[in-house]
Amino acid sequence: MRGAPRQRPTQRRTGGSSAARIAPECRVTQLGYLGIEVSDLPSWEQFATKILGLEPNATPDEEVVHFRLDENHHRLALRAGALDDLTSVGWETSDEGALRSIADRLETDGHTVTWGTEAEARDRRVMGLITTTDPSGLTTEIYFGPLVLAERPFRSPLRNLDDIGSTYDLCHDHGVPIASTLGCHTNDKMVSFYMQTPSGFQVEYGHGGRMIDDSTWEVQLHQAPSIWGHRAPTVVAFDDVGHAK
Repeated sequence: MRGAPRQRPTQRRTGGSSAARIAPECRVTQLGYLGIEVSDLPSWEQFATKILGLEPNATPDEEVVHFRLDENHHRLALRAGALDDLTSVGWETSDEGALRSIADRLETDGHTVTWGTEAEARDRRVMGLITTTDPSGLTTEIYFGPLVLAERPFRSPLRNLDDIGSTYDLCHDHGVPIASTLGCHTNDKMVSFYMQTPSGFQVEYGHGGRMIDDSTWEVQLHQAPSIWGHRAPTVVAFDDVGHAK
């Protein structure tokens, strides 16, 4: 989930000199899951399934509602509460050795690291994890060994540009506010739009993001967030005979 585009120069940095000093096998490999506390869980369940196209993966005795978008047990975890905000981010790494290397590096840099309990690992459906906080105070979890449901294959229906357009129409049909119109970002070339969630913050829905190779990528500076689009929606008023005022 990305926030609304900001009107400022964007510098994307990938594979720079500091990253080169870290062995590839001792890095995080991907964004694994998001944890969000929401005040209107039923509305979020409808939003996640009917608009975002996620599959619910709930267990009746759990306080957390999980949603899938691929073969993993979940990518989104919702918990009922008053915060209406992101509460945790999970980052995947390759194995236990990589996790221990990351933990050692974080502690060397002065960050507090807590090893997750067996119960916490079961709750996240992973083999092991550590927890720390980022500079803004957000709980950051790094784990290895996610639960993969190979016997229950599922893939989010978002496959091409037509799916973006169909979801854009779904937002209008179901009264989901559009926060930013269709557009294409300068840095990742993704075609997307921003919609408002039941919690009030925005989520970006897009397709065609740029794939990069860390070994050859060069830092770029962009002077605008979008090549085209990503504008605030405008409301057009019509007169009695249907002409725009």
